[in-house]
Amino acid sequence: MILASIPFIARGATLHPLDKGNLIATALLGLLLVYLAQLTVWGAMALGYHNVLTALTVFITPILVIIPGLLMLREAWEGPLTARMTLTFFTSSMVAILLPFVIALGTGGLKSDVGLADAITGLLGVVFSGLYLALVAIASFREEETETMGGSGIRASQVVSNVPRLFIGVALAELYLIVLAAILLATIDPLADPILPSALIGLLLTSAYGLLHVTFRVITMDTRPYQGAGPELVPHSLVLLSLVVVILIAL
Repeated sequence: MILASIPFIARGATLHPLDKGNLIATALLGLLLVYLAQLTVWGAMALGYHNVLTALTVFITPILVIIPGLLMLREAWEGPLTARMTLTFFTSSMVAILLPFVIALGTGGLKSDVGLADAITGLLGVVFSGLYLALVAIASFREEETETMGGSGIRASQVVSNVPRLFIGVALAELYLIVLAAILLATIDPLADPILPSALIGLLLTSAYGLLHVTFRVITMDTRPYQGAGPELVPHSLVLLSLVVVILIAL
């Protein structure tokens, strides 16, 4: 029903996902995709829920990330990104990261497998939402970065004076993965299931490598020009592979 209603909700003058008339549709599509992924993992981990409050965090955490994240991306698309909007997004994201575990701790859910599954699923909502925002950022700003400069035949992406938005999106996604891996490693008993913690350590290390690579590319922009989305994303394929391995092991 949500997919069928999107053409009627998206009333923007263009097809850009950050257009003012399309922003609600972009948010609904993101929530739909995140909820599908969350409920799939949730159903594989537990057959029920520990408490109504812990169950609600599963659906609240994506909202706390996607809505402020899209507003931040829209502001960056329209003009300079303000510190206030950036702080709002990161504050809301930190609340979304901590909320599932705080609620589970307050209701005694961390002492049971079902309550722990609720908290982990809520945290996965943050991660999936961050990945969705990264995809929106890449799709939104990639076209602008490849426009030619005044008919000279030189791509704007090859002569940039600021940080490409692609790097910002990738850095956000990998930062979320680092937080996810660290929290899961702190809550999982390595003696009970040594395979999953090993995979999480691999995800943590590859995500840290990806974040360091983005930092390195930002520092060396003057000597090594931006090469475009494809070549710049190749080193980060290891992060995606590690994430797929962790999801397969968890299921």
